[in-house]
Formats: sequence, C-alpha cells, structure tokens
Amino acid sequence: MSKNFLKKESVYIGNKKNTYIFIFIIFVSMILTSYIFMIYINKSVIDNSKNVHYINLELNKKIKSLKKNLKESNLEIIEYKRDNQELSSIFNKYTDVIKFKLATSEEIKNSLFLKDEEILRLNKEINYFKFLSNSKNKSNLVSIENFKIKLDEKNNIIAYSALLLSTDNKSRIRGTFKFYYDGFAKSTNNKILKNSINVDNKNFNFKNYQILSGEISLPEDHAIKVLYLDVKCNGKIYNYKHEFF
Repeated sequence: MSKNFLKKESVYIGNKKNTYIFIFIIFVSMILTSYIFMIYINKSVIDNSKNVHYINLELNKKIKSLKKNLKESNLEIIEYKRDNQELSSIFNKYTDVIKFKLATSEEIKNSLFLKDEEILRLNKEINYFKFLSNSKNKSNLVSIENFKIKLDEKNNIIAYSALLLSTDNKSRIRGTFKFYYDGFAKSTNNKILKNSINVDNKNFNFKNYQILSGEISLPEDHAIKVLYLDVKCNGKIYNYKHEFF
C-alpha cells in the first residue's frame, strides 16, 4: 500500500513539475515576445524619428532657400522701387519741360495770332485807303477786293473769302450778296448756266470794310467752271467773277 502511495505521489509531483515548466516556458515566451515586440516598436519609432529628422532637415533647407530667395526678391523690389523713383523723377522733369514748352508754344501761338490779326487789320485799312485814293469812279459805293476761292473737289465744297470796301467812310453800308455758277452735269455733260447757290447768311452791314467768308456746297453731280459773286446795296449790284481752270 505504501508503494502505491509513493508511486502516486511521485506521479503527482512529476505532473506538477511539468505544469510549472510549461508555465515557465509560456512566461519566458511571453517575455521574449514582449521584448521582441518592444524592439520592433522601438525600431519603428527610431526609423520614424529618423524619417521625421530627415524631413525636418529637408524642410529647413527649403525654408533657408525660400528665405534666401525672398531676401533676393526683396532686394530686387527695393532696386526696382529705386529705379522707378528715378524714372518717375526723370519723367516728371521731362513732363515739366514739355508743359513749359507747350505753355510757351501756346503763348507764342497766341502772340502770333494777335499779330496776324493786327497785320490783317492794318492790311485791310491799307487796302481801303488805297482803294479810296485810286478809285476812279467815286460813284461806286462798294468795291469787291481780295476774292479768294478754295475748291474741295472730293466733297464739292467751296471755301470763299472776299473783302468789301466802301468809298463812303462816314456811312454804314447795308445789303445782300449771292453766288451763282456756270458748269456742267457730270453724268449727262449738260451745261449749267447761272445756277444759284444757297448761303446761310446773305446780309452784310459794315463801315469802311468787311470780309465775307464761309463755305458753299454744290450738288455732287455738278462740276463748276465759273463762280459769280453779286453784291447788292442801295439798289445797285456789284459783280465779281472767278474762273476755275
């Protein structure tokens, strides 16, 4: 009986020992697995840290490069601003010079215009007094002088200018004037004789002298050869004829 007990005790102790060994093996395995896992995690963390470090280095390089480019751009902007200020200063100087020249030119033009007006007035007076001194027929109250014509063939417009002189330097001369023309029709080649031309203002009123000037239009189909000016005052008509060649 004691032998069976001892045998059972021995079997029990062996089983218990095997259980402890199994538990130990499992524990060691868990520790090794945890250790390996921790090594793997640490390696991943280290690798990730390296990658982050490399990325930070690249970012720092790019930041430095961008800062350098920005600094160069700021220097270029400063240089452009300085150049722009210099150009603006030069432009303002030229503008002032041009304004001064324009103002001076305008003053000269005004002065020349006034002098031309004065010369024209004096020429009118000279012509008038020449007319008075050379006039053979004192009975003619009006004389037509300096009759000038400019024909715009493209638009069939005539610009005219005529100086009326009076032999009576005490009275005002009042009357009307008309234009006529001879020519032909371009489409039919038919002759046109003494065809009247409308004038906006046919009246005149002056003392000593007056200039008649303006523009008159012809029909598009008409070609002019001779232009007549009739001046009527005090019941008498004074004529002038201009021939186109």
